[in-house]
Amino acid sequence: MVLTGGEPLLYERIYDLVAAVDKHRSVCTIFTNGEFLLEHTVARLKQAGIYGVFVSLDHFDPSAQHPPPAPGLAEKAYRGLRLCQDAAS
Repeated sequence: MVLTGGEPLLYERIYDLVAAVDKHRSVCTIFTNGEFLLEHTVARLKQAGIYGVFVSLDHFDPSAQHPPPAPGLAEKAYRGLRLCQDAAS
């Protein structure tokens, strides 16, 4: 099961949706822009049983994106990805 948006982490019951997926029959992943991948968010996703997190970046260099994203979005996404990696190990 893939949860997408808009931005799925804006939905307050996203953790309930992830937890409701039968882990014996399916895996649950989300596509996010990474802005809301914070310590508590990543911990709650892991606790709910998320299988994977995909972060959408238009370009590895924030200045090369057209139109430019919200200021600091790429840095937030990279930080969120590191948090996900740390939580997986």
